[in-house]
Amino acid sequence: MRTVRRITYQRSRVHLAGLAALALVAVGCQAPRPATPTQVPTLPPTSPIPAASPDYPVVFPDVLEISVPGKPECTGRRLVYPDGRIDLGAHGAVLAEGCTAAEITRRIADAAGVSPQQVQCRVAAARSRFVYVVGAGADHPRAIAYTGPQPVTELLQRVHGLAPDVHASEVRVVRRNVARGIPTETFKVDLAAVRNGDGRTDVILEPNDEIHVAGDRGVILAAFRSERPRP
Repeated sequence: MRTVRRITYQRSRVHLAGLAALALVAVGCQAPRPATPTQVPTLPPTSPIPAASPDYPVVFPDVLEISVPGKPECTGRRLVYPDGRIDLGAHGAVLAEGCTAAEITRRIADAAGVSPQQVQCRVAAARSRFVYVVGAGADHPRAIAYTGPQPVTELLQRVHGLAPDVHASEVRVVRRNVARGIPTETFKVDLAAVRNGDGRTDVILEPNDEIHVAGDRGVILAAFRSERPRP
Protein backbone atom coordinates (compact mmCIF):
# COMPACT_ATOMS: atom_id res chain seq x y z
CA MET A 1 0.00 0.00 0.00
CA ARG A 2 2.82 2.41 0.85
CA THR A 3 4.50 1.49 -2.41
CA VAL A 4 1.35 2.43 -4.37
CA ARG A 5 1.09 5.78 -2.53
CA ARG A 6 4.78 6.50 -3.16
CA ILE A 7 4.38 5.86 -6.91
CA THR A 8 1.22 8.00 -7.05
CA TYR A 9 3.01 10.85 -5.22
CA GLN A 10 5.98 10.71 -7.60
CA ARG A 11 3.67 10.79 -10.61
CA SER A 12 1.90 13.82 -9.16
CA ARG A 13 5.21 15.67 -8.74
CA VAL A 14 6.20 14.92 -12.33
CA HIS A 15 2.79 16.12 -13.54
CA LEU A 16 3.04 19.35 -11.55
CA ALA A 17 6.57 19.97 -12.81
CA GLY A 18 5.33 19.54 -16.36
CA LEU A 19 2.51 22.05 -15.80
CA ALA A 20 4.97 24.54 -14.31
CA ALA A 21 7.25 24.23 -17.34
CA LEU A 22 4.33 24.82 -19.70
CA ALA A 23 3.33 27.88 -17.72
CA LEU A 24 6.82 29.33 -18.00
CA VAL A 25 6.84 28.74 -21.76
CA ALA A 26 3.47 30.46 -22.09
CA VAL A 27 4.68 33.45 -20.11
CA GLY A 28 7.80 33.63 -22.22
CA CYS A 29 5.75 33.63 -25.43
CA GLN A 30 3.58 36.45 -24.17
CA ALA A 31 6.45 38.57 -22.90
CA PRO A 32 7.23 41.56 -25.08
CA ARG A 33 10.28 41.21 -27.32
CA PRO A 34 12.62 44.05 -28.14
CA ALA A 35 11.75 45.45 -31.52
CA THR A 36 14.49 45.00 -34.08
CA PRO A 37 14.40 47.84 -36.59
CA THR A 38 14.27 46.70 -40.18
CA GLN A 39 16.94 48.49 -42.15
CA VAL A 40 16.23 49.01 -45.82
CA PRO A 41 19.56 49.33 -47.61
CA THR A 42 19.96 52.51 -49.61
CA LEU A 43 20.78 51.57 -53.15
CA PRO A 44 22.99 53.83 -55.25
CA PRO A 45 21.21 55.62 -58.08
CA THR A 46 21.18 53.50 -61.18
CA SER A 47 21.82 54.79 -64.67
CA PRO A 48 18.91 54.38 -67.06
CA ILE A 49 19.26 51.40 -69.34
CA PRO A 50 19.90 52.71 -72.85
CA ALA A 51 17.22 51.84 -75.36
CA ALA A 52 18.22 49.54 -78.19
CA SER A 53 18.44 51.17 -81.57
CA PRO A 54 15.55 50.53 -84.03
CA ASP A 55 17.78 48.32 -86.21
CA TYR A 56 19.04 46.18 -83.31
CA PRO A 57 18.51 42.48 -84.25
CA VAL A 58 17.50 40.45 -81.21
CA VAL A 59 18.94 37.04 -80.35
CA PHE A 60 19.03 34.78 -77.29
CA PRO A 61 18.99 35.80 -74.40
CA ASP A 62 17.55 39.25 -75.16
CA VAL A 63 14.27 40.21 -73.48
CA LEU A 64 11.29 41.85 -75.20
CA GLU A 65 8.50 43.94 -73.68
CA ILE A 66 5.23 43.26 -75.51
CA SER A 67 1.78 44.77 -75.14
CA VAL A 68 -1.32 43.63 -77.02
CA PRO A 69 -4.59 45.07 -75.63
CA GLY A 70 -7.14 42.34 -74.99
CA LYS A 71 -4.51 39.61 -75.33
CA PRO A 72 -3.00 39.05 -71.86
CA GLU A 73 -1.30 35.87 -73.07
CA CYS A 74 0.74 38.03 -75.45
CA THR A 75 1.45 40.83 -73.01
CA GLY A 76 4.48 41.15 -70.75
CA ARG A 77 8.17 40.37 -70.90
CA ARG A 78 9.29 37.56 -73.16
CA LEU A 79 12.70 35.92 -73.29
CA VAL A 80 14.14 35.08 -76.68
CA TYR A 81 14.80 31.36 -76.25
CA PRO A 82 17.87 29.51 -77.58
CA ASP A 83 15.84 28.41 -80.62
CA GLY A 84 15.27 32.08 -81.45
CA ARG A 85 11.56 32.12 -80.62
CA ILE A 86 9.32 33.87 -78.10
CA ASP A 87 6.35 32.20 -76.44
CA LEU A 88 2.89 33.70 -77.01
CA GLY A 89 0.94 31.05 -75.13
CA ALA A 90 -2.11 29.85 -77.05
CA HIS A 91 -0.94 31.79 -80.10
CA GLY A 92 2.17 29.67 -80.41
CA ALA A 93 5.83 30.61 -80.74
CA VAL A 94 7.04 33.43 -82.96
CA LEU A 95 10.50 33.52 -84.49
CA ALA A 96 12.37 36.60 -83.27
CA GLU A 97 16.00 35.65 -83.97
CA GLY A 98 17.73 38.28 -86.07
CA CYS A 99 14.62 40.49 -86.26
CA THR A 100 14.17 44.09 -85.20
CA ALA A 101 11.38 45.16 -82.86
CA ALA A 102 9.37 46.43 -85.83
CA GLU A 103 9.65 43.09 -87.63
CA ILE A 104 8.70 41.19 -84.47
CA THR A 105 5.69 43.50 -84.02
CA ARG A 106 4.31 42.38 -87.39
CA ARG A 107 4.90 38.71 -86.58
CA ILE A 108 3.14 39.02 -83.23
CA ALA A 109 0.20 40.75 -84.90
CA ASP A 110 -0.11 37.91 -87.44
CA ALA A 111 0.04 35.26 -84.71
CA ALA A 112 -2.49 37.04 -82.48
CA GLY A 113 -4.82 37.95 -85.33
CA VAL A 114 -4.72 41.70 -84.69
CA SER A 115 -3.53 44.78 -86.52
CA PRO A 116 0.17 45.70 -86.15
CA GLN A 117 -1.00 49.09 -84.85
CA GLN A 118 -2.40 47.30 -81.79
CA VAL A 119 0.96 45.74 -80.89
CA GLN A 120 3.73 47.45 -78.98
CA CYS A 121 7.10 45.72 -78.89
CA ARG A 122 10.48 46.94 -77.70
CA VAL A 123 13.79 45.49 -76.54
CA ALA A 124 13.59 45.62 -72.74
CA ALA A 125 17.07 44.15 -72.12
CA ALA A 126 19.86 43.71 -74.64
CA ARG A 127 21.82 40.86 -73.07
CA SER A 128 23.30 38.97 -75.99
CA ARG A 129 26.21 41.09 -77.24
CA PHE A 130 28.85 43.30 -75.72
CA VAL A 131 31.65 45.73 -76.44
CA TYR A 132 34.70 45.90 -74.19
CA VAL A 133 36.32 48.99 -72.69
CA VAL A 134 39.95 48.84 -71.57
CA GLY A 135 42.18 51.50 -70.02
CA ALA A 136 41.69 55.07 -68.86
CA GLY A 137 38.09 56.07 -68.33
CA ALA A 138 37.28 52.64 -66.86
CA ASP A 139 38.25 51.42 -63.40
CA HIS A 140 38.93 48.01 -64.93
CA PRO A 141 38.13 46.22 -68.20
CA ARG A 142 34.39 46.15 -68.59
CA ALA A 143 31.82 44.47 -70.82
CA ILE A 144 29.17 46.97 -71.92
CA ALA A 145 25.87 45.80 -73.40
CA TYR A 146 25.74 46.36 -77.15
CA THR A 147 22.44 48.03 -78.03
CA GLY A 148 23.03 48.53 -81.73
CA PRO A 149 25.25 50.55 -84.05
CA GLN A 150 26.64 53.52 -82.13
CA PRO A 151 29.65 55.84 -82.53
CA VAL A 152 32.46 54.96 -80.14
CA THR A 153 32.67 58.48 -78.65
CA GLU A 154 28.94 58.41 -77.90
CA LEU A 155 29.29 55.18 -75.94
CA LEU A 156 32.33 56.45 -74.02
CA GLN A 157 30.58 59.69 -73.17
CA ARG A 158 27.47 57.86 -71.99
CA VAL A 159 29.21 55.15 -69.96
CA HIS A 160 32.28 56.84 -68.54
CA GLY A 161 32.63 60.36 -69.84
CA LEU A 162 35.81 61.27 -71.70
CA ALA A 163 38.51 62.36 -69.27
CA PRO A 164 39.81 65.92 -69.83
CA ASP A 165 43.38 64.66 -70.33
CA VAL A 166 42.47 62.17 -73.07
CA HIS A 167 44.21 63.36 -76.21
CA ALA A 168 43.39 62.87 -79.88
CA SER A 169 45.61 59.83 -80.33
CA GLU A 170 44.45 57.92 -77.27
CA VAL A 171 41.39 55.96 -78.37
CA ARG A 172 41.52 52.95 -80.65
CA VAL A 173 38.90 50.39 -81.62
CA VAL A 174 40.17 46.85 -82.14
CA ARG A 175 38.00 44.48 -84.17
CA ARG A 176 39.25 40.89 -84.02
CA ASN A 177 37.15 39.53 -86.95
CA VAL A 178 37.54 35.97 -85.71
CA ALA A 179 34.15 34.82 -87.04
CA ARG A 180 34.81 36.48 -90.40
CA GLY A 181 38.17 34.78 -90.82
CA ILE A 182 39.95 38.01 -91.74
CA PRO A 183 42.83 39.85 -90.06
CA THR A 184 42.28 42.03 -86.99
CA GLU A 185 41.45 45.66 -87.75
CA THR A 186 42.50 48.62 -85.61
CA PHE A 187 40.81 52.01 -85.99
CA LYS A 188 42.35 55.16 -84.54
CA VAL A 189 39.75 57.66 -83.28
CA ASP A 190 40.72 61.32 -83.67
CA LEU A 191 38.92 62.86 -80.70
CA ALA A 192 39.99 66.39 -81.57
CA ALA A 193 38.46 66.07 -85.02
CA VAL A 194 35.29 64.53 -83.65
CA ARG A 195 34.93 67.37 -81.16
CA ASN A 196 35.30 69.83 -84.04
CA GLY A 197 32.49 68.15 -85.97
CA ASP A 198 34.49 65.77 -88.19
CA GLY A 199 33.14 62.29 -87.42
CA ARG A 200 34.99 60.33 -90.08
CA THR A 201 37.09 58.48 -87.50
CA ASP A 202 34.24 58.07 -85.02
CA VAL A 203 33.90 54.33 -85.59
CA ILE A 204 30.43 52.78 -85.56
CA LEU A 205 30.71 49.94 -83.06
CA GLU A 206 29.97 46.31 -83.77
CA PRO A 207 29.46 43.47 -81.27
CA ASN A 208 32.69 42.32 -79.56
CA ASP A 209 34.63 45.45 -80.50
CA GLU A 210 37.37 46.41 -78.01
CA ILE A 211 37.73 50.09 -77.11
CA HIS A 212 41.26 50.83 -75.91
CA VAL A 213 41.63 54.17 -74.12
CA ALA A 214 45.24 55.22 -73.62
CA GLY A 215 46.89 56.92 -70.66
CA ASP A 216 50.15 58.81 -70.55
CA ARG A 217 52.07 55.55 -70.93
CA GLY A 218 50.34 54.41 -74.10
CA VAL A 219 47.52 51.99 -74.70
CA ILE A 220 46.76 49.91 -71.62
CA LEU A 221 46.34 46.26 -72.56
CA ALA A 222 44.67 43.90 -70.13
CA ALA A 223 42.93 40.55 -70.05
CA PHE A 224 39.22 41.07 -70.54
CA ARG A 225 36.93 40.37 -67.64
CA SER A 226 33.25 40.05 -68.59
CA GLU A 227 30.70 41.84 -66.42
CA ARG A 228 27.64 40.47 -68.20
CA PRO A 229 24.36 40.83 -66.28
CA ARG A 230 23.06 37.57 -64.86
CA PRO A 231 19.87 36.23 -66.39
